[in-house]
Amino acid sequence: MGKVVILSTGGTIAMDQTASSSHPVPSLTGRDFEQQLASHFPTDMEILAEDIVNIPSAHISLETLQKICQKAQGHSSNPDVAGMVVTHGTDTMEESAYFAHLCYSGSQPVVYTGAMRSANETGYDGLRNLISALRVASSPEARELGVLMVMNEQVHSAGEVRKFHTQRVDAFQSPPYGPIGEITFDKLNIKRRITRPAQSLEPNYVTPVPLVALTADFEVALLEAVQEMKPKGVVIEALGGGRVPPKIMPVLADLIESGVPIVMATRCGIGPVIDQYGYTGAHRDLKKLGCTFAHNLSGSKARIKLMLVLGNGIDSTQLNRFFEEES
Repeated sequence: MGKVVILSTGGTIAMDQTASSSHPVPSLTGRDFEQQLASHFPTDMEILAEDIVNIPSAHISLETLQKICQKAQGHSSNPDVAGMVVTHGTDTMEESAYFAHLCYSGSQPVVYTGAMRSANETGYDGLRNLISALRVASSPEARELGVLMVMNEQVHSAGEVRKFHTQRVDAFQSPPYGPIGEITFDKLNIKRRITRPAQSLEPNYVTPVPLVALTADFEVALLEAVQEMKPKGVVIEALGGGRVPPKIMPVLADLIESGVPIVMATRCGIGPVIDQYGYTGAHRDLKKLGCTFAHNLSGSKARIKLMLVLGNGIDSTQLNRFFEEES
């Protein structure tokens, strides 16, 4: 079955009560995972754990996302490695996995997993998720699928998966198509293949790239404050299928004229960014203005993509090509 590398980064899967804290904090290390897994796998699978950080994912930095990706890419050059598992906090796991999805080019799968309950809680799901992730990472069926996420015995593509619930163990979903596979009686069943990005990006990014969510009667001063930050790019979570209040159109125009790319996502959970309306601030107005559209990406994923595309020296004239890809 080969060798599987666990890249441990903390999160709820690594949280437990400690002598100094009655509330769970990141404390379990890669070595602890190795010991827990020893009785669950045959001797022909070698499991090696490597600690990158041990923090809640709410504390994670872009530098750490870059480091995870670089570590995974490095291990992929070893033909003895069947795959990699990244243990991660679930708060930002969607973004971290998507960062790797856009940059990782290896053949072996990189499988993100985490937990919704800490090790001190009844029903701790961390060990079960980790076992499932290792089964996927070591499976020949998962080769060439790129970056995946395994939670609650479901296998998701990092390009599609979203976190939809704050507490439930089935918090992660992949609308509208669903997971690409599942673990059934310890067997991996891939139900559909996915298309990886046509071009793998280098894990270089630019900042600041703020994400702004629009609301009814949105305060223009907020967008003006973003403009004063001198951003490298801006992602807007627009209303509905990609619409904005007319009063922010002049600020958007100023940003675009100054060379700042604007990517329009939607604040809705599911659906493309497009419409056929003719009123001010609708899709056709934004297209004429020069905005790029995130299509089916969430605002947080569109932000990661924009950071990386610009960090790879790709100018605004080529943005549409990258954002038109399904993933």
